[in-house]
Amino acid sequence: MKNRNLISGTFLLAAGALISVYAVSYGLEGKSSEGSVGPGFLPLLTGLAIMLLSTILVLSTLREKSAPQEKEKFFPEDISRKKILMAFAGLISYGLILEYVGYILATLLFMIFMLKFMELQNRLRVALGSVVTATSLYLLFEVILKSQLPKGILWR
Repeated sequence: MKNRNLISGTFLLAAGALISVYAVSYGLEGKSSEGSVGPGFLPLLTGLAIMLLSTILVLSTLREKSAPQEKEKFFPEDISRKKILMAFAGLISYGLILEYVGYILATLLFMIFMLKFMELQNRLRVALGSVVTATSLYLLFEVILKSQLPKGILWR
């Protein structure tokens, strides 16, 4: 476990630094009025939070007492590798179909895939979780934040 925490913590520390650097290039101050935040402000906060949390992970792992360890597998369960590849394939598929079928249908299909095939939930939980997730994210982005989500060919 110690090696995994060190590797993932170091990777996330580098990723957070990269996010922060790119965020600053977008600008931290808004152009519309004095004191408003720019497009790089939230990504900068996100990058800094990732860096802080990964630093805590690395430091706490280094402070742990080293107990005699037996060789541990990188993927503790035999099915872990398959689940990771399936999740990656699901994300790629979601990105590919998002523009064509629209946000609501693509998100609904993606959530059904993730809940049913990745965690083997029952049908009611899958249906309820998928509908609640797609609807609440739609309301957040389309209604509250007034950002446009892909409509797809069915709703044009």
